[in-house]
Amino acid sequence: MDPHARSETAAAVSGLTLAKAIKLLEEVQTHTACIPFRRHNGAVGRTAQAKVHGVVQGRWPVKSAKFLLALIKNAQANAEANGLDKDELMVKNISVQQAPKMRCVSRPLRLRHYRRRRRRGPG
Repeated sequence: MDPHARSETAAAVSGLTLAKAIKLLEEVQTHTACIPFRRHNGAVGRTAQAKVHGVVQGRWPVKSAKFLLALIKNAQANAEANGLDKDELMVKNISVQQAPKMRCVSRPLRLRHYRRRRRRGPG
């Protein structure tokens, strides 16, 4: 998933009621509504669907929408299990952070690869 798409999708859902957030994310998956790109909008195409949000640039990040939809439905189920009214729930605070990077190749193997590349030359 694109980290910029994740952050823009989270920003679009923030402040909405749960019903509106679920509706928006389901519409993004069917390409009937777009996510407005406000901050990370370099080389993002313009679409008429973004006019609803007051901007002209938007995309349809389906993977991010699918992930956030599962997260919001899980929160809704937790709220119902705790006896809260699901009609009054809203997304108050949502944040997206980068996952930790994992090194999959040990240091000696990386150095050996570098030495071989240096002997062969570029290409």
